[in-house]
Formats: sequence, structure tokens, C-alpha cells
Amino acid sequence: MIESSITPAATPQVEAIEREFRRLYAARPHLQSRIKRAEQIIVTQFSVPKSVRPVKVHIHPGGSRSFSVTSCSSFAKTYTVTESFECNCPDVRRKHNGEKPPACKHGIAAYVLDRALLRPASPKTSPCSGCGERVPGRELTEVQDWHESLAHFEGDMLCVDCFASSDCW
Repeated sequence: MIESSITPAATPQVEAIEREFRRLYAARPHLQSRIKRAEQIIVTQFSVPKSVRPVKVHIHPGGSRSFSVTSCSSFAKTYTVTESFECNCPDVRRKHNGEKPPACKHGIAAYVLDRALLRPASPKTSPCSGCGERVPGRELTEVQDWHESLAHFEGDMLCVDCFASSDCW
């Protein structure tokens, strides 16, 4: 008898997460090692009991969100990732020649969960990549700049308010 592993059918959520990771690898090849570590956080997220999952979403009054992400090196530490996917971990706080540091694994993990699960696309409207509001596609503006930030990627579509408040123009 030959044994083989059986791969369970992918759910729409898993497919959305995989799609976001593929997009990140293509858009940010220089962050490949951090993206890989974020994948490990996401795998852990779905393979442990709910009470010990490494990423927790906090919904604040007014609807804004933040994320608590458990440290991979010390389970006693938790880092906060803001709605703009900025993290307070030591990696981000280090100086990077006076420039904004690249995204960390905690911010990337929160970003992927947010994009894939918390802001799923609707076929009738398109979500703004900034605020997640659903608006008709023709009312969105495409980001043309390339950014180190995870907040907006080249090709993302932003509503008028998010585009005006970003540094994309």
C-alpha cells in the first residue's frame, strides 16, 4: 500500500491569504525574509487554539482597528500594530540611516489578515485600500508611487479622502 498525504481543500479565506502573500512577494522582493516570517505567524494563527493565537484584532470606538501580535522569541511580549500597520517592535525602532524602516513581520502578518479576512472584496463595489470603504470603482484613484510603507502599494486604489490624506501624490 502506498501512503500519500491528503491536502484538504483550500477555503476562500486560505486562498485570500495566499493571494495576499503572493502579491507581497511580487511587490516587495527586498522584504522576502520578513514576509516568510510573517507567513509563519499566520500558519501559527490557524494551527493553535483560539486562546493562544498570536494575532488579536482590537476594534476601537469609531471603528478603527489595531492588532496585538505575540513576539516569536518571547511569548510574554506583545507588540502593537496600528491600523496603518506600523509596529512598536525593536526591529522597527532601530535606526535605518534616518529613513523609515521597512515593514516588520508583525506588521506584515497584520496586513495580510486585514486585507484577506477583514476587508474582503465585493463584486459590486471595490474597497478603498486605505479605509476599506466600498465605493464604485470609478471613484477610486490608483496609487502611482512606490512606497516602503505597507499602508499603500503601487496599484492600490484609494478613495478621495484617503488619497488626499496620503503622501501618494
